[in-house]
Amino acid sequence: MHSYRLKTQNNSLSFKRIVQTRPPHLARQLFDTIPQPTTVLWNTIIIGFICNNMPHEAISFYSRLNHVGSSICDQYTYSSVLKACAETKRILVEIGDVRIADVLYVLLVKLGNAYVNDLFVVSAAIVMYAELGCVDLATRIFENTCERNTELWNSMINGYIQNNFPLKAVDLFLEAVEAEDAVTTDDVTFQNGLEPDAVTFVAVLSTCSYTGLADTGL
Repeated sequence: MHSYRLKTQNNSLSFKRIVQTRPPHLARQLFDTIPQPTTVLWNTIIIGFICNNMPHEAISFYSRLNHVGSSICDQYTYSSVLKACAETKRILVEIGDVRIADVLYVLLVKLGNAYVNDLFVVSAAIVMYAELGCVDLATRIFENTCERNTELWNSMINGYIQNNFPLKAVDLFLEAVEAEDAVTTDDVTFQNGLEPDAVTFVAVLSTCSYTGLADTGL
């Protein structure tokens, strides 16, 4: 481990390479030698655990970060931890406990619009609740979001599909493509509009084929 010393605290690229090429716990040991790690370094460790199929370690590491202070967290922190919560779905569902996910989202609500309306965070929250089978909560978050891009629409459409609501998925797709007040900025469509991509079409067409809706001409 001593051969992997960072030249500076902010050398996030070097640290990221260590996380990508070495065991996550080795990166964490190195992280513990840094007196005042930046938000980027905290996020790198969390994402490293997730990429190595260790979501529980990612959540545990976030808990440690939360004790340091929520002001260190950013949208990438929260979207990553929400993803980790989604990946723990089997255990959470088996014990009937989604409190980790709920507490995290309540925290985001308290922090205000900067996070609740951030598209990265909102999309991750929708995916998380859909993975946990909490479709009503995913829908509520989606409906309360003022700005929507293609990724957000896809997250909700796929959430309906994976929870066996194919008709809701198709209805949402039709609602999206028929919206008239879409605004495109830097190749991202906001408000109510949707620019379907490959993910959208694969999800909707497979659903139509599975349910027999393809015969209706949709």
